[in-house]
Amino acid sequence: MKKFIILLQILTASFTYSQSDLKGKFCSSLNGGFNSTCIEFQENTKFKFYTYGCLGMESTGIGDFSFKSNKLILKFDKVATSQKSQIKIENVHNQNKKDSIKLHFEILDGNLNMRPLPANILLGSDSYDLKKAYQANEDGEAIISKGRSSKKEKYKILFVGYEIFEFELSNSSSKTIEIVLESQGPRIISNKVYEYDIEEVKENLIILKDGNRFKRSKS
Repeated sequence: MKKFIILLQILTASFTYSQSDLKGKFCSSLNGGFNSTCIEFQENTKFKFYTYGCLGMESTGIGDFSFKSNKLILKFDKVATSQKSQIKIENVHNQNKKDSIKLHFEILDGNLNMRPLPANILLGSDSYDLKKAYQANEDGEAIISKGRSSKKEKYKILFVGYEIFEFELSNSSSKTIEIVLESQGPRIISNKVYEYDIEEVKENLIILKDGNRFKRSKS
């Protein structure tokens, strides 16, 4: 039994070492090739990370990678991030109903002389289900009725080719919310840790336990 444990430790050390020497760019395609994720392994356990969609690069980040217990761990550097879009919120105090509020959105195009933008308004920071979205009209306006409470809710504004703008609103009073939406740029991933369970690593292929594969890219 003791010999078996020693052998297992040797094999594990060999596995970890061989993958620490991994270099190059590996990509995994999703949704029939419309979306992809790429990891570029560099010297001194550094990496660059990219995600791509039909409109180009959607997010990017840098940091340090490691292999531990058959896991690929990407630890992203903490970098300054900012959104170019702007928001202006005004509370409305003269209200007829004490148990409900109204949120009056006005969305403007920051690229085209503040023209109205019929964007989608989504509740929840992790949801992208457009079936549950509120659609601003041709004047860029939408009114959402909510029950009055002290809690805050997360929102994001979506429109193709523009920045995904995220923010929080409280439900304590009715509000007018003016949002100036700017054009899209890659989202910077900062101060995050991504983990992938590894099944096997080859010279030109990384196979994950969930069946997904990262293949070495020629570009």
